Amino acid sequence: MFMLIGRRYPWVSLVGGAVFLAIAIATGSVGAGLIGCLGLVLGGYRSFIAVRRRGLAGLVGPGSGAGGRGGFGGTRGMLR
Repeated sequence: MFMLIGRRYPWVSLVGGAVFLAIAIATGSVGAGLIGCLGLVLGGYRSFIAVRRRGLAGLVGPGSGAGGRGGFGGTRGMLR
């Protein structure tokens, strides 16, 4: 589930992967370890791409004002 949410918010995959990896280390579960590693790899890749495309605002998600596309960074308040 955290991998699907990570498409819009890439840091969620990183956090979810780290949590699953910690659970795998604590319990010795191979399945949780694989899911954790996959989450860390996908989250790291998606975070890198988001920061590269939109700067640090890319980690926050869509509508964050990156590039003036909606959110609080729009020009609607300036047009009177």
